[in-house]
Amino acid sequence: MNGEKKHRKSSKKKWIVTAGIIAIMSGIWLALRSGLKPSRITYPCQRAALSNIDVFKMMVVSLFPGIANTIVSKKSKTLLVMGGLLVTSMFVSTNMVQNDYFYPSQIDYSTLPIQLDEHIATLENPSNLYYVRNASGQNGSMDLAVTTLFSMLESNGESFYNSSESSGLISATDVIVFKVNAQWDRRGGTNNDLLRSLIQAILNHPDGFTGEIVICDNGQGYGHFDYGRSNAYNDSNNVLRVVESFHPAKVSAYLWDDLRTEEVAEFSTGDTDDGYVVSDSFDTETQLYVSYPKFTTVFGTNVSFKKGTYNGTHYDSDKLKVINTNVLKSHRRYGVTACVKNYMGLPMGMIVNPISSIIPHEHFSIALGGMGALMAEVRAPILNILDMIWICPHPLEESSRCGPDVMYTSAKFADIIAASTDPVALDYWSAKNVLCQAAEYLEYEKYSSMDPDYEPISPSYPGNHPMDESFHNYLNRSNEVLIEHGYSFTMDPDRMNVFITNLENSTTPIPTEHPTDFSMILVGSSIIGGLLVIAVLVYLRKK
Repeated sequence: MNGEKKHRKSSKKKWIVTAGIIAIMSGIWLALRSGLKPSRITYPCQRAALSNIDVFKMMVVSLFPGIANTIVSKKSKTLLVMGGLLVTSMFVSTNMVQNDYFYPSQIDYSTLPIQLDEHIATLENPSNLYYVRNASGQNGSMDLAVTTLFSMLESNGESFYNSSESSGLISATDVIVFKVNAQWDRRGGTNNDLLRSLIQAILNHPDGFTGEIVICDNGQGYGHFDYGRSNAYNDSNNVLRVVESFHPAKVSAYLWDDLRTEEVAEFSTGDTDDGYVVSDSFDTETQLYVSYPKFTTVFGTNVSFKKGTYNGTHYDSDKLKVINTNVLKSHRRYGVTACVKNYMGLPMGMIVNPISSIIPHEHFSIALGGMGALMAEVRAPILNILDMIWICPHPLEESSRCGPDVMYTSAKFADIIAASTDPVALDYWSAKNVLCQAAEYLEYEKYSSMDPDYEPISPSYPGNHPMDESFHNYLNRSNEVLIEHGYSFTMDPDRMNVFITNLENSTTPIPTEHPTDFSMILVGSSIIGGLLVIAVLVYLRKK
């Protein structure tokens, strides 16, 4: 019997020692891998490391009752209680650090003092860009900002509604695909308050909307519509909740990630399965097999992203309208991501063996104009809406907080939305006048990676991935492809009309100051280290 007890005690000690070693190694690995790029703590491996530490914490707590039973001295019991409180407080502190980093209880709504000026084109065939400032209303509502944005379009002969009263973009019977960014949670994805207001505006069509709205994206295996922490005033307001709020209207969501392994043929061939249609020819210029999704919505509508809606006998291309909606932010591989690069959420991915095991080859084709090829050869958006409510202006040259993944504590409140039928011009002007100006305000000295006029590849901050191509070059190459296919987009500011409206809007935020992300990681790592030392002392005392 005694031998059996000793065996159980010995086994328990071995398990605790093993868990402690794993926790120590996990803590070291976490600090090394996430210290220079705190947002990496959201990656699966980093989250697994945190779980290892949490398991050990619980095992340490389980030691105290056993130790208490073996102690007779009142003084020793007092010391044990104090030690227990100290260890428990460290558990709480560690969790508070994690929670404040991931889920800050208060958000800093201090608006960036960005100066935006209207601009009139001096060359023929200009592109019109529309900007609304102070976009956020009560509780994050974008209703007034969206209404204002569409009024600006109409004032310049580009009506949003195609109705009995005016010729415009969206008809009452259209099927609308919102191409959003659902690859990242928190501030890395499209703002869902903006998305909700855009959908409401369509449902408010003057002729009475009888069509359908589908929210879509391919996050290349990382996309989600059910994030617990989203880019919204109420951070639980994810895409699925936006969809549910419009029930019973024909509003749905379709995550194309689920189709990445399904290669199919078009509806007209008799193939009714959802999946990706892949081109037989390889574009040597952009290193791309053009591909696009084909699917049936929950309301039974057959949608081919390239050919349009299908009724069983023929396609209606004009009935399908794409609204391209992305957030403006820096990007560690390509400098900036906005409207053009948002089309990375369109292709199938992994059609050919990629250079990286986790990054599809289409992502490398961005450098060669691949996104322009997808727009030109599949379907270009009828309207591009750029979300600049929360932006990530941290340049890859000087910051570990550059995008595309953006924590709540890294995002800056610009409170701007913009629209244009020209995605290239919208990307150019917004990066030049919003991102670069914000970086300058934040006292960054090097931010050429976000400058659409800067051609060289910028050197990366330690811990950031080297650039695959400069923002200027990838945007220009996409534009060249689009021009070859007959589009009249531009990177020339002399061919841009810029219209700006400043709203007298109001939010109800509580500004607060947060420690820097890097400091939080260091604090968290220090607490974990101290916790492990105390745990070892407790274990030795029990022994």
